Amino acid sequence: MDDTPRHGERRDDTGRWEAHEHAEHLRQRIRSLAASIAESEDAVAEAYEESARLRPHAAAHLEEAARHAREFAARERAQYGGTGAPGTSGGADDGPPSGRASGRT
Repeated sequence: MDDTPRHGERRDDTGRWEAHEHAEHLRQRIRSLAASIAESEDAVAEAYEESARLRPHAAAHLEEAARHAREFAARERAQYGGTGAPGTSGGADDGPPSGRASGRT
């Protein structure tokens, strides 16, 4: 009997490799977007903090909004920043992070 893979099996292997490559590309893209989101949230937090200094009558509200923005940025970095998307499993099946963006109104 011939142990050589048949044409259909090779196509399956190629399809799996292409799917793996595509998944890795998507994971890298998610990490990149998460980093951009975190940077943006940090900039929002800085704007809130500056506004709080300039508007003492609204400082508590603005400082709270800044804190939420920084927390969101930290969650993005923690969830997508290192090993893969999301969390530490590196799998795309875990879904997007929960939570809202900065709390801007």
